[in-house]
Amino acid sequence: MLDAFVSATAWAGMWLLAKRKLENWIFLNISNFVAIPLLFYKHLALTALLTVFLFIIAVMGYFQWLRIYREQSKTAS
Repeated sequence: MLDAFVSATAWAGMWLLAKRKLENWIFLNISNFVAIPLLFYKHLALTALLTVFLFIIAVMGYFQWLRIYREQSKTAS
């Protein structure tokens, strides 16, 4: 069941990313956050460590996009 949740949130995040929506990072971060302990539980430590790395990048991506969004909102007003 958790596998399906991880897949569904990752799919939703990628779909939103294709549409350039800020919310994509939230879905991708939720997906990674749930996937990390699941991968360790399945004894896939290297994949879990890769997912930790991707989670960190996704958190940084969210804050970067949020900053850009706020800057664009200020200039549009």
